[in-house]
Amino acid sequence: MWRIKIFDKDMNELTHMFVGADVRGLDYEKKINSPGSASFTTQILNSKATAANLAMFNRVKIYDGDTVRWFGYIASLDVDLNEVQVNCIGMLGFLKKRIYSSGYIPTSTVDAFVSAMLTSINSADDTGIALGTNSVTHAVNATEFSRQTGYDVLNRLAAIAGTAEFEVDDDGNLNFVETLGTDVSASVIFRYDVNAINRATIYEFQVEVDSDDLANHIIGVGTSPASSDTEDDATSQTAYGRIDKSVNFTETANATTLADATQGYLDQHKYETYSPKITPNIELIDVNSFEVGDTVGLYMNYGFINLDQDQRITRKKITVSDSGVVKADVNVTAVGVNKLPSTFVDAIIDLQARMRLYEGTL
Repeated sequence: MWRIKIFDKDMNELTHMFVGADVRGLDYEKKINSPGSASFTTQILNSKATAANLAMFNRVKIYDGDTVRWFGYIASLDVDLNEVQVNCIGMLGFLKKRIYSSGYIPTSTVDAFVSAMLTSINSADDTGIALGTNSVTHAVNATEFSRQTGYDVLNRLAAIAGTAEFEVDDDGNLNFVETLGTDVSASVIFRYDVNAINRATIYEFQVEVDSDDLANHIIGVGTSPASSDTEDDATSQTAYGRIDKSVNFTETANATTLADATQGYLDQHKYETYSPKITPNIELIDVNSFEVGDTVGLYMNYGFINLDQDQRITRKKITVSDSGVVKADVNVTAVGVNKLPSTFVDAIIDLQARMRLYEGTL
């Protein structure tokens, strides 16, 4: 049974609401390095829909039976004559509301700084976020982090480290690691094979491709004596031409740290971004068998599309019907790859048509 528990900011339980009886339209979403979101709707005359229970920044936990699936806080309400839609943000988002007041470090490591930052933020007023797995030991030198939000500090540290991911998990722990998730590719496989459609674990598939943030000549701007650093990617420039971007790291005074931050930004932006979205067939694949950050298998055999490779879950959205039926949408990206074949998008139309034909919707 799906239910929602609501707590005050100090995690004192206020009420619990049940899907079907009290709540409809429940969904939640998780993303890598992003707070995620959740929403649900209740009747305005429901006895549990009080001003105290639905106050801003009250904490929210979504349960599937006794298992917590999502943790965040109330961010806004949409109210009409009949209903209240409760809009929530994941607990990582609360670090956007807290300023790290002082933080010049001549020499340190990422893990030490993450710990010091969270301790400092919680000492002013406890967020309820505890330090979890904190294992990135990349050096950080002569960098000023004061008067920035905790969330911005985490993003900057991830850029400096080059490869780092972070989350506040369902237990309220801040994890800052090289890679989130585990490898479940041997047991979780998203499959569409034109020669074995009855075994398809993919119900729908689409992809978005975006070059708006693509840049391959990066000028990182720091603070004297490390006033600037320039990094290029020859492979990207050969493919797309030179595309420039100036990025401010104005509180970075160490040349090595500035170079690391600039290279990290380049590595994240040197190709177009693509976001394949998959709707799994929930009759053939358990939506609880994979989480954001996990590595799964992807096998697609149709026309020129012949993929048999590992993919990482970068986004997972769960929608729960009033009767408790679950639907999942996930975004994936190939492990170590963020480029598409040039004819990939054109073939999606044919692939979707084939799938709809099989489903009997044409």
